[in-house]
Amino acid sequence: MPKNQRPKRHLYNNQTVPGMQGLETITPPPSTPLTPNPSPASPQSISPLCAPVDLDSQTESNHDTALTLACHGGHAELVSLLLSKGADIEHRDKKGFTPLILAATAGHVDVVEILLDHGADMEAQSERTKDTPLSLACSGGRFEVVELLLSRGANKEHRNVSDYTPLSLAASGGY
Repeated sequence: MPKNQRPKRHLYNNQTVPGMQGLETITPPPSTPLTPNPSPASPQSISPLCAPVDLDSQTESNHDTALTLACHGGHAELVSLLLSKGADIEHRDKKGFTPLILAATAGHVDVVEILLDHGADMEAQSERTKDTPLSLACSGGRFEVVELLLSRGANKEHRNVSDYTPLSLAASGGY
């Protein structure tokens, strides 16, 4: 090994790694911003890099799409981007939940508003229990989402398979 080169060391315990002596390290080129001051994972910084993809591609296990995952996680900016690119706003995951049901259940009022503004079906029902976004928002005590859905005309008299209305679900949850 040349005098001016140090042996490669293991990341965790600082031991010499056999066979790594003499290999040069690669230094990545300096990065340049893609847009003025983008946040590290903003859609503006990512979208110029992306090749065309199937926006409605699903995971095998839960049938999740990029949109259902973004809605469940409350990523409003990404939800807007995906919808602007044509993502299926009424896609159902393995449980039969639409993006609106997922966002309402999680209490992401900003995402719920974006979905409603893009024409999401406010009365979509989960496949097994026949709960609506309003029913699930009520059962989880998601007050802001409940107010938004009611202001947009959600059916407050809907009954799920157990014959519960949104009000009875809220009451049974202590809300």
